[in-house]
Amino acid sequence: MSDLDKIRAPYGFVPLSEHIYFPPWHGYVSQDVPFGDGVCGTLDVEVEALSPIFVRDSKSPDQFFATPDSKFALPGSSVRGALRNVVEIATFGRLGRLNDHRYGVRDLANNELYVQRMSKIEKSKDSHGRSMARPVPLVNAGWMRKATRDEQIRGIAAVIRPVDFAKIEYRKLLDLARTRSVGSFQPGDRQSSVKKYRSWNKELTFRPKVKPIDRTGTFPSRYGEVETLDGGNDVWTLVFTGQPNRWDPSAPPRKGKGAGNPKHHDFAFRASTSATLELEVFAKRVEDDSRATFEDFEFIHADRGQQHRADESPNEEWRFWKERFQAGDLVPVFFLSEQGQVKSFGLAMMFRLAYAHTTRDAVRRRQRSLESKDLDFAETLFGHVRQEKLSKGEKSQGVALKGRLGFEAFVAEGSPKPMGLVTVVLGGPKASYYPNYIEQDPRRPGSPPARVAGKPDYKTLMDEDAVVRGWKRYRPLTSLISPPEPTKGDGSKMSLDRVGSRFRPLPTGTKFVGRIQLHNVKRVELGALLWSLNLGELGAFQPKTSCRHMIGMGRPLGYGSARMTVRTAQLFANDGWRAMDRSELDGCRAEFEELMDSWCREKGEPGGWAASRAIFELRELARPLEAKDGRHMQINHPEYRNEFQQAKLRGLALAAAGDEAEWEAAVKASGFAGATTSAERGPTARKPSATKKAWPGMKGGSMLLVKLTGKSKKDKWMCEAVDYVAKGTISFGDAPESAKEGEVVEVVVQAGGDGMNLGLRWSGK
Repeated sequence: MSDLDKIRAPYGFVPLSEHIYFPPWHGYVSQDVPFGDGVCGTLDVEVEALSPIFVRDSKSPDQFFATPDSKFALPGSSVRGALRNVVEIATFGRLGRLNDHRYGVRDLANNELYVQRMSKIEKSKDSHGRSMARPVPLVNAGWMRKATRDEQIRGIAAVIRPVDFAKIEYRKLLDLARTRSVGSFQPGDRQSSVKKYRSWNKELTFRPKVKPIDRTGTFPSRYGEVETLDGGNDVWTLVFTGQPNRWDPSAPPRKGKGAGNPKHHDFAFRASTSATLELEVFAKRVEDDSRATFEDFEFIHADRGQQHRADESPNEEWRFWKERFQAGDLVPVFFLSEQGQVKSFGLAMMFRLAYAHTTRDAVRRRQRSLESKDLDFAETLFGHVRQEKLSKGEKSQGVALKGRLGFEAFVAEGSPKPMGLVTVVLGGPKASYYPNYIEQDPRRPGSPPARVAGKPDYKTLMDEDAVVRGWKRYRPLTSLISPPEPTKGDGSKMSLDRVGSRFRPLPTGTKFVGRIQLHNVKRVELGALLWSLNLGELGAFQPKTSCRHMIGMGRPLGYGSARMTVRTAQLFANDGWRAMDRSELDGCRAEFEELMDSWCREKGEPGGWAASRAIFELRELARPLEAKDGRHMQINHPEYRNEFQQAKLRGLALAAAGDEAEWEAAVKASGFAGATTSAERGPTARKPSATKKAWPGMKGGSMLLVKLTGKSKKDKWMCEAVDYVAKGTISFGDAPESAKEGEVVEVVVQAGGDGMNLGLRWSGK
């Protein structure tokens, strides 16, 4: 088998430009008032399947979509969506049609990102007075209840009352199970917490003696461990959490750094508390408020955390507790707090920690005009619906614009016969996998993270300046992929009857024909539509293009590759209602290209428009990829086991589709270098180099040389030290108007700390 030398995926990304093109006519669009250079009419378009293709029928999920007269067809919405996405990218549109999710992370191999936020090593002495170091949690425990009606009116969804908690070793837990005749209880088996509760099926309360474990700092909950199963004064309740790996009581402890031992304990919560402290959890997120919300908790603890799942489908653990929560029962939770507020919470001690920033934050970081009320090119042409606030403090209201393109169903020619039944698992990739979804250096799309002390230092949604990779595009593959059969955690096969998707695709070569209706469309908009059919590779009437669209279901496996061609056009210009010939349509496309090139050069995009990184990557992603490089990585790979985890340990990132050198050659050939090329950009600004020194702990008032790396959401410059491994935000003083990203300036240290979040002030020099 080949080495795990790169991340493999059936998709890639077109990087975001910091500029968004808002067409000057966006405020003058009308269904009733014609543009002087407007066009009306129809385009008859052919969609040819270059691989087996499938679009699901709502009435018969495993059958191909069909018209009322039982003819196979592509819904107009499928073709519309494919073309709109190309137009959005080609016209430098906003990445606005995305869910603003706050993902969670549980990465036990990443100390800085996760482990150090959840636990710490404390020094203490054992019973013989010898010094020892032991991990202690930074989390607290509490009983969560549903908010009262009055609390809900104030926007509160739940209230957490902190309680003391203790770990109980599995050996003691098994002793308790034997005394209560719980015969089938095996806590060390790989299983969910729900299975443990159902296996126990006895009284959960007991009166143990609990030995306190000291924790440095102030916590609303005290922590300890169960010393004996009885003899205590207070009632405690058993709290079970999942078992990710099997615990064998007869197995010797694993040795070696990073070896890790399986989880070997569960928990007990004090059943009641005399404390009156109650921590509120609000239902929804409020702008610039970093408190945990119930909305984020439910998203993180739901199957909708998978890509493209917007419906509410709780995972097994939350489904078990949610019904009880709604009925008024108390739910055991673990949480992190700060200054009397819940920062994040979950159903296990090492719960999925909510990221500091949302997906939209990471888009806004790159596209500063993301929230502009102006319409971009695609919104102006295809229409849009969104919520807008008319003024501060007012409720948002729906704002809509009807599109000027209509897409009829694209009906299959002839009588194509569906292929045999395909049964596969189509699990969506998680957008929380940062080596794929977060750009490590926005100036070099697809570059791996730099290394600090020999280890990869990934940019994630915990970072203030995190940027998303861009527009996600599934790639056409040279052949179909047959994924391995899904397996359980112990390696045994799962039944496809329970987890598989079934469909009968139409074969390669199937042709669909449909009509696109145009109403009052400007010439450059028509040009954009024609360009999007084959990404400008050939004329819209020429079918032999290498660029392909991906339509329908099964795209990660190579299904749905297609090309589009104009068969006939019946278009009439508004100025005199005259018919337009093919040469005039080619002229419309040329006008579109000239418009975008002029704008890109004005904005300093290297290569202008045709050789811009966005167009370069868009076309590369539309060309077939070798199937062996387009497969999803596996959690149970026969050689590497969890390929996702191994890729992170090796410091890999999903590479860009196009070659950097080829793009730079295209930029050079364009005669427009724009802002910079990679040779001029220099080293990555945000990462410390190998020659940097450790942070010396500078005191307030010290002068420090830093490089500006970008602005925060609060419009403050962020930076990293030139000579030391340190970074921070220049929050004090007035920034000079000439300040720009990449510039080296001298600032004053206000608060140093460990060097990872410096408080800085402009020096005034």
